[in-house]
Amino acid sequence: MEAMNSRLDDLPEVVRQLASRLQERMFEQVDAAEGMQVWALLDTNHPVAQFDPLHPSRLAVRKVRSTMTTVRRKDFAHDPAICPLLLQLRSAESRGYVDDALIQQTVATALERCASINGAYVCGWLVSSMTADQLARHLARATVVLDPIKRQRRVFPWFEPYRLALAIEMETPACIDGWLRGIAAWFFVDSAGVLREVVPGGGVEPQELSAQILGPQHARSQARVPLARKVVLALSKAGHAIPVDAEKKVDAALQLAESAGMHDVEDRVLYALNCLTVSPGWHLHPAAQYCIEAVVQGAASLREGLARLSEPMLSDIAAYSHRSSIAISME
Repeated sequence: MEAMNSRLDDLPEVVRQLASRLQERMFEQVDAAEGMQVWALLDTNHPVAQFDPLHPSRLAVRKVRSTMTTVRRKDFAHDPAICPLLLQLRSAESRGYVDDALIQQTVATALERCASINGAYVCGWLVSSMTADQLARHLARATVVLDPIKRQRRVFPWFEPYRLALAIEMETPACIDGWLRGIAAWFFVDSAGVLREVVPGGGVEPQELSAQILGPQHARSQARVPLARKVVLALSKAGHAIPVDAEKKVDAALQLAESAGMHDVEDRVLYALNCLTVSPGWHLHPAAQYCIEAVVQGAASLREGLARLSEPMLSDIAAYSHRSSIAISME
């Protein structure tokens, strides 16, 4: 406990503010109905180091104990140690949270890993009147979906923040409500470090879990997530701010790259980066079109083609794409 508190003393103000907002929003949900409980969902498939305060082995020996319940993913039945964990932050009987310091630590870890290519360890926080075992069984069932592209059932970890942010944009309300059945609210931190809240829509009958089907467009976007994470990491490494709604914007840029005929990972990442940092219309410049055509024909990579252009030409591409994007937006 002392180690966790000493680490929390050094947390930046942004963590404290986000933790405060999270607790306020969760309190509103808890206060709205009887028997509400609060959990954090930890994804041990994207683990923290063994010395981290949120590692299961460290949580198990804390002075203030919190119940941990395994969500038995069907694809990880062979190794429960990598299944998600529900970490209880507030019970139905308690008048407050188990430990405010623990909540702040989960927020700090969520922010630290929000743009990580390795995925999030703290996937989110949820409020529900279900017991831990009931909630764990529901989450395990809810991850089994029908993939319309492969035409088969598979485990889909929609609870991962990046994937959930895409789902909010692209899935039907019935699908989201099906995942959230019995859950009053779900909170998570997206790639830009923004606290997001998802609640059942109401008025829409949720699909039965046995018939949960991903929309075709959403399934294709989800297939691009590993590549999209590379784009987000590249943005971060280059010192660019992660844009608001990054998940949606990155996927749109990768779709443009695919439409242009980009197949190599490096070409698609660079194409998307240019859409996000130069301008959405950078590819409309004749010189950019020449470079893209060379990639399609296998004559050069996109990086090689752009590297051969002069500085004045690159500046002209940036200016041209800016003018083009303005013209497009005016149409």
